[in-house]
Amino acid sequence: MLGIFKAPTLDGGDYLESLSADILRTNDTKSKIRCELNIEIDQIGVKTVVRIALIITELITNSVKHAFANVQEPLVKIYMINEADEIHLRYSDNGTWSDTSDESFGMLLIETFTEQLDGTYSRSTMSSRTSYDFCFKMQSEVEINEMN
Repeated sequence: MLGIFKAPTLDGGDYLESLSADILRTNDTKSKIRCELNIEIDQIGVKTVVRIALIITELITNSVKHAFANVQEPLVKIYMINEADEIHLRYSDNGTWSDTSDESFGMLLIETFTEQLDGTYSRSTMSSRTSYDFCFKMQSEVEINEMN
């Protein structure tokens, strides 16, 4: 016999707010990095949010390591919305990146998690801002299991 159940979900805004605060708190920085979040997704599946969280973790860590050396008031912005069965995520910082390699292990992780979410991303870099724009397909997290 088969059983169908919907996988658990999390409050996307609360989870990502807590995650970003934890990442910034654990990274040793000389100046306080401000984080602005605008998350317009109430509930998000655990499998989806884990991959998005790993992407955001890598991006924040990269900003801390590579972008804020000479920035007086470092700022990270994260915006996420669900629109027409897609999740749109924009991550940006106001730093000047010292390393912009697309060949790094961190970028490979971002690419891998983006592909796993059936998504795409682009990066734009200006003199005092770097941003990443992602688009992911909304994942169905319904699972079918054999029941005895």
